[in-house]
Amino acid sequence: MTHGPNDAEAIDPEIVQSADADDRVTHIEQRSFEATFTSPLPPPQFLDAYESTLPGAADRILSLTEREARHRHEMVAQLVSADVHQTRWVPLYILILALVTMVFAVIALLAGYPVVGTLIAVLDLGGVAGSYLYGIWKSTREGEGSSSSEEA
Repeated sequence: MTHGPNDAEAIDPEIVQSADADDRVTHIEQRSFEATFTSPLPPPQFLDAYESTLPGAADRILSLTEREARHRHEMVAQLVSADVHQTRWVPLYILILALVTMVFAVIALLAGYPVVGTLIAVLDLGGVAGSYLYGIWKSTREGEGSSSSEEA
């Protein structure tokens, strides 16, 4: 015997009619219903149940799902756009900053401050190399995370 979502509170009328006033309850049965689904939309029988309970509910559920899908697509488009911007422009910004810093190091060396000029140059090169190595390490870690989630 299968029961749908509307049958959880139903009591069989034959049981109620056959019970006498002085009969004692010796057994109580409680039934619960749980359903899970992975689709953003509930199955058609659930939509029918919602619609019969509250007219217009199925249409509201469909429009909510459409709005959520539209929002998700907009978020993905923004992430892709930000990633393209970062991939395209950030290395150029780093190069400009490194070159300007190196100019200051050369100016310091030519002005007679060899320790300061050398320190600026070393820190500049170390910063560029460090950011490059960090980028490689981060992309490697992200690659490991996506491959492990695909295997699961």
